[in-house]
Amino acid sequence: MIWQSMENLRLAKNLGNWGPFGRGENRVAVFTVGNPCEGHGPALPKDIDDRVVKALALRACDAEGAYYCGHVPFTSDRVGRIALAWSPLWIPEDEMVSRTGQFIKTYLAMVGLRFHRICLLNGHGGNNFIAGCRRELSRKAGRSIDFVIPFEGIETGHADTLEHSVAAYLGLVDAGKLAAMNDLVHRDPKKALRRWPPTGGLGGYIMFGGEEFSELQKPEYGLTKCLEGFLADREIRADMALGRNLFDGMLAATCKALKH
Repeated sequence: MIWQSMENLRLAKNLGNWGPFGRGENRVAVFTVGNPCEGHGPALPKDIDDRVVKALALRACDAEGAYYCGHVPFTSDRVGRIALAWSPLWIPEDEMVSRTGQFIKTYLAMVGLRFHRICLLNGHGGNNFIAGCRRELSRKAGRSIDFVIPFEGIETGHADTLEHSVAAYLGLVDAGKLAAMNDLVHRDPKKALRRWPPTGGLGGYIMFGGEEFSELQKPEYGLTKCLEGFLADREIRADMALGRNLFDGMLAATCKALKH
């Protein structure tokens, strides 16, 4: 009886099916990546992309039983070196892939858990190019990496009503600074873009940056459409209901990706 009771105290072999996720718990490792310092206008955190994707990751992991490992602290941008104007921590694409893979590899070498699958969730549109570099990323990490874009298929912009609304839902908008910005946007949206060029889909760079920033006008980025909306609305709203709908859509896409 004493021997049996002592065995019951050693749980390593008996924990497997405990909890709501049973043996499926912590089989999927989740990393996130975004942009730790990027201009979105005066009302949003500089690391809003990081904060949104980390919030998505934590909620998705709680829903699916995956394990959140941490956040990759690097960033790049598919538009190239011009991104340094609003994203001062930008690094070239090949360096981004290399550093990210090494970051994941180092973490996995230290952690005691053994994962069946590794996912990298992206919160920054400028990093979407990583989807085409998955083989090299996996080689650097020493494991196959699934790259997940939670906002894929969802209309998004940059420093516009959609992004401010998601931030509002998460409690990440400075209402006073947004009101002060909108005061000028109402009166003179072009003057507002000169003062805060990242707003309205990097609209100040598109309108006043000349040839240097012509890359931003490519239709696949959706920035010119975002700018057109900004000029028509003469306002950036922070609509919590809209933000919740957008966030819930991204969360559903993230949970689906973690299941598969």
